[in-house]
Order: sequence, then structure tokens, then C-alpha cells
Amino acid sequence: MDLFQVIGIALIGAIAAVLLRQSRPELGMLVSLACGIILLSLGLDAVRQAFSSVQGLLQRGGIEGEYAEILFKSLGICIVAQAGADACKDSGEKAIGAKVEFLGKLAVLMVSLPLFTRLLSIVTTLLDF
Repeated sequence: MDLFQVIGIALIGAIAAVLLRQSRPELGMLVSLACGIILLSLGLDAVRQAFSSVQGLLQRGGIEGEYAEILFKSLGICIVAQAGADACKDSGEKAIGAKVEFLGKLAVLMVSLPLFTRLLSIVTTLLDF
């Protein structure tokens, strides 16, 4: 992923979206969404490399696969929820975007509950001494 390429695509997409919004607002929104999808697709390889690196670190640290799965699911939820919320906000629906962000946080909490349960179990075991 070349940062200059990303910036160039982002600037071209932003300028095109602004110009189109003046005459055809619906096309401006579509250009903005398309630009966002293109930019996210450029970052997929970097995401794969990051996941691989984090997974290697977790394995070397002796951390169970269940906890790594929770971490990756939470990260995926955050990324998808933020992208959805930003798309809503870009189209002028700030209230809907805020709800998407809230529900994303709630989804992370739900995915993380097994981790909190395990942590509580460890704490209660330590306090029994």
C-alpha cells in the first residue's frame, strides 16, 4: 500500500464528490462511497499482514486461540461499524451514524463477554487464597 497512492485517490474522490454534490447530490454521495470502498480495498493486504503479525505474537506469548479470536472479532466489528457510521454521516444522516457506532460498541461488548467471564473467574480464584 503506497500512502501517496491512497492520498491521491482520496483527494480525487473528494474533489469529484464535492463538485458533483453541487449539481447532483445523489451522485456525489455515490462517488464518495465508491472512493471509500476503493481506499479500503487498498488497505486489505496491510490488514492481512497486521493480523498475521498479531497472531504470531499471540502464539509466541502463549495466549489461547479463543482470546485471539475475540480480539480479531472485536477489531473487525470496530472497523465495519466505523465504516458504516462514516458512510451514514457522509450522506448527511448523523443520527443514524451515531446509532451504528453505538450498536458496534454493543456488539464488541457482546463478543468480549467470555473474556470478562474468564477474567472474573481468575480474580475470584485469586481472592479465595
